Formats: sequence, structure tokens, C-alpha cells
Amino acid sequence: MGGISGITEAIRVAQMAFDRGKVVVPHCWKTGIGVAATAHVAAVSPNCRFIEFLPRAVAESLLRRELGEQELRIENGKMALPRKPGLGIELNDRAVARFSEHAENLANRWAI
Repeated sequence: MGGISGITEAIRVAQMAFDRGKVVVPHCWKTGIGVAATAHVAAVSPNCRFIEFLPRAVAESLLRRELGEQELRIENGKMALPRKPGLGIELNDRAVARFSEHAENLANRWAI
């Protein structure tokens, strides 16, 4: 969902593209949260049959590798949407705490 700020906006963009006969292929690199959100948008958008993302196993980013507890499964070239509530993913509580502490330290360092 790149430069788009949220699921609702992404669906609106996909709909505008659909209305004009265009295909949408969103890309998402930051976290498993974004990958799950992008997969859900693709699932409800008839003109979005593919998404571009970096699997966490090959990601250099600790945020991408550690924030989510599990990766969405790909079977026979298709991503299975989770059946849990919300986006259907679980966060790694230890990683959330570590990244939150790091963000707070950075904010304090740059506070005026």
C-alpha cells in the first residue's frame, strides 16, 4: 500500500483504478502488519490479483523479521488470508516492547 495511508484509502484507489479498467499491484515492504493489510485489500479488489512484498526470511529489516509472530502462508502461489479477527496476525510482544523502547529513546534524543 506504499504511499497510501490506510486500508480504506487503498480500497478507494483500487476502486478508482477498476473504474478505469486498470490493474493494481500494491507493494509493501515494512512489516507483516502491512503485508496482511495489503493482502486483505487485494482479497476484496477484483483488479488486484497480486501483491509485491518481501518475505521476512530474506528481509534485512529486524522490524520486518521480528514484529509479527508468523508469516502469512503461501500455498500453490496463493496467499491464504488468516481466519483470526482483525488483520488476523499476532505481534511478537517482546519485539513490540524492544522497538517501542528504541523509538522512545530516539524521540528523547531529538526532543528540543
